Amino acid sequence: MHPIFRSLGTVALVLCTLYSAHADTPVYRSTWVINKIYNHNHPLAAQRPNELASKIAKMQMSPTAFYNATAHLFFEDMNSWKPSAYTSYATGNTWISGDMQLGSMGATRDAAGNFVFDTIQFDEGYWGQYVWDVRRMAVSIVLAAKENGLSNTNQDQLVREFVDAYLSTMEDFRSSNEEKHFRLTANTTTNHIHELIKKSAGKTRLQFLAANTTVAAGNRKFINGRGTSKPSNTDYTAIQAAMADYIYTIALSKRFDPLYYKVKDIRTQSGTSIGNMGRKHYDVLIQGISTSTDDDVILELTQQNTSAVAIASKDAMPTWAYENHEGQRAARTMQAAQPLADALTGWTTLYNMPYLVREKSPYTTRLDAASLKTYSKFSGSVQYIGKILAKTHAISDKDHNPALSPYNIDKEIADIVTNKTGFKDEITEFAKQYAQQVQWDWTAFVEAGKAEVALY
Repeated sequence: MHPIFRSLGTVALVLCTLYSAHADTPVYRSTWVINKIYNHNHPLAAQRPNELASKIAKMQMSPTAFYNATAHLFFEDMNSWKPSAYTSYATGNTWISGDMQLGSMGATRDAAGNFVFDTIQFDEGYWGQYVWDVRRMAVSIVLAAKENGLSNTNQDQLVREFVDAYLSTMEDFRSSNEEKHFRLTANTTTNHIHELIKKSAGKTRLQFLAANTTVAAGNRKFINGRGTSKPSNTDYTAIQAAMADYIYTIALSKRFDPLYYKVKDIRTQSGTSIGNMGRKHYDVLIQGISTSTDDDVILELTQQNTSAVAIASKDAMPTWAYENHEGQRAARTMQAAQPLADALTGWTTLYNMPYLVREKSPYTTRLDAASLKTYSKFSGSVQYIGKILAKTHAISDKDHNPALSPYNIDKEIADIVTNKTGFKDEITEFAKQYAQQVQWDWTAFVEAGKAEVALY
């Protein structure tokens, strides 16, 4: 018997009565959910078993944690959930984030030195319907607001404010080229997001290096421990070779002198988000702009898989656009969404596996949904998120690469959403229904864990 069905008969009754809210037949949803989670994580079990165990434990802590770790379930559901009334063929070619949720947002410093609030996670980037990003964020808002003790009425209001900001900003972009220069800084924000950007601006590279490295005999090295370990000599050599290949994925206009990328030390690291825990992840310390140890740089190499979006939008993005390399796909997504993206963004291959390479920024401050305890904080934040999501979709179209995308996505979306109230109603209703589905799925997942059903 397959291990995911072991002891399933002892799971609470909820495990055999939870049905998909969109199912045409009474499929045992709980068994399907556990099966999908097992199949998604099991291929990684051999390489990072302890990290996967930690991931599963975190997923059991709350519906929000579960949701953040299961983008693959969301896009499985988008295959069968009632489609939006506000889509077209053209809008299905939107370059979307794929894992648009509150934890994917944060403050950081861009390549021009601006401290901004923006999307900070790109692992699932792919072409699909813009509404999937809108839906996924709306559900994230409902789940977090509920966990933070906000009322059902407030939850609905927050979703509507998020969607309204998205639509209004998209409408602005349709009649201008503002998306090419749009950014949220401390000067253009208030409330919680303003404080988040200020916090990011208050960080320094030296503080970051001091927290993660040490200098001995004039050489900077990673600090031992802190959940990291030194790779084997074989892996160390392989990573150095992969780094040499990575350099050539950076555009010549952004490429530094080869000495900039000189490897000084390497450590294995855990995933930077719950969604990519279990994937191989390495931190690489490099020389930086000078021989001084004060401007050393830490890069992060993260193993990439096929985008979860492709489950619902199979073959939508031409493979030639990213040379069938999933690390390049994630890097291209970041570069499309952020014209001033990290100049160190690139990709490489290690043991035939694709990796995204980017700087581990000393300045990034992730948005913590748990900190949005009041309606005021939450409201201001979701309105800025709506603006950023509109910018992300609008700038990734022909503005980024007309040879790749022939569409003005801002115009396509603004043109099709002629009934803004109707769209807000649709998204609000979806967010409530799907958040309830996540709650049921999470309960089934927790009960399966208690029954010792294999989850990875």
